[in-house]
Amino acid sequence: MDYDLAIIGGGPGGLTAAIYAVRRGLSVIVFESNKCGGAMLLTPRIENYPGFEAISGEELGNRMMQQAEKNGAKIEFQNINNITKLDSGFELCTKSGQKILAKAVIVATGGQHRKVGVPGEDEYLGKGFSHCAVGDAPKYKGKVAVVIGGGNSAISSALFLLDICSEVYLAYRKGEFFRAEQAQIDRLMESKVHVVLNAIPVEICGDGGCVKKLRYKDAITEEEKEIDVDAVFAEIGTTPSSALVSGLGVEIKQTGHIKTNERCETNVPGILSAGDVNGGLPQIATAVGDGAIAATAAYEFIKGAPAGADYKH
Repeated sequence: MDYDLAIIGGGPGGLTAAIYAVRRGLSVIVFESNKCGGAMLLTPRIENYPGFEAISGEELGNRMMQQAEKNGAKIEFQNINNITKLDSGFELCTKSGQKILAKAVIVATGGQHRKVGVPGEDEYLGKGFSHCAVGDAPKYKGKVAVVIGGGNSAISSALFLLDICSEVYLAYRKGEFFRAEQAQIDRLMESKVHVVLNAIPVEICGDGGCVKKLRYKDAITEEEKEIDVDAVFAEIGTTPSSALVSGLGVEIKQTGHIKTNERCETNVPGILSAGDVNGGLPQIATAVGDGAIAATAAYEFIKGAPAGADYKH
């Protein structure tokens, strides 16, 4: 079946784009590899999204997905392996071999979890090492956990773990929290989380079956130390998932993010991009804004309207 618009990624940027596009009368299909919500799914408590004093990332993602579907967007839980430029638009090929034609494509693929880069990370993945405190925390009820990172997501995960684990540490390689909101920092400092600053991870240690320790180096004294833990959660950001469109000639920044103009358009006509894969401030609110802008620009492209027609008052 052919669609006006194909959206790759079911995070806040992609789902917002779907809502805006279908309300404009476009036929829209959204491809998501696993579960709608994107990076939001890793955040147990969101307090800075307008309209909600507090909401879990999973619930917010579900609400966005339901709204997109209610408005008429089709959501497929499949990976897109390849995109080919045709005279009539674009052909998207799924992992299962299904081929979809679309007049325009919005890429909202977000990013992949950034690696800590230490021994034991791969060996103990799923055996005490994880990137998702929300999903994996119940396995460690009553046990000791450490979160690696110093941004909002790391602090949020550490605070979330307090309700499940007997003891929680937060290990951050810097001496101050430069990347987190002050409100989050204040909550952390008032909590029972053990904050370990200037802690550079060296190794995730275990007995071959499960995690037993996090070994780290003190950035000031260079002394190596250990924390006895049952679980290590890494919350250190993501690497943009932009490889899918690089073969189409889409311009990619040195950081790996997709380069766009103020209308979320790439240098390839008909290919647009929204959310964290674009770079900038990695927040739900900015991804939502990108989604609305990208959907509007995609509508104008598909309908042949003058560029920026809907931006003029």
